Amino acid sequence: MTSNLGIVYSTFESKESATQLARTVIGEKLAACVNILPAATSLYIWNEQLKEDQEFVAIFKTSGEKLDALTKRVEQLHPYDCPCVIVLREAEVNNAYRQWVESSLK
Repeated sequence: MTSNLGIVYSTFESKESATQLARTVIGEKLAACVNILPAATSLYIWNEQLKEDQEFVAIFKTSGEKLDALTKRVEQLHPYDCPCVIVLREAEVNNAYRQWVESSLK
């Protein structure tokens, strides 16, 4: 296994908003692939109240060298006032997949 890829995890209010942001960062060659998972139930405290919403999870995959730029772009374009943007650095991946990601970002 090789470890020079990164992952950005985020949630969105709709599949459309996740897809729009994914298309943008893939087009800008900041992400090689984005998985958008079907509705997840999110429970959280907001303005001192317990909330329960349906959200879509997006997992952005990129090279280690583009991870910071991708993170900033997701934060910039995200529709939420306080977006969930979690960065996982140095993901261990198989060599063939790492090579595909890197070639997709050139």
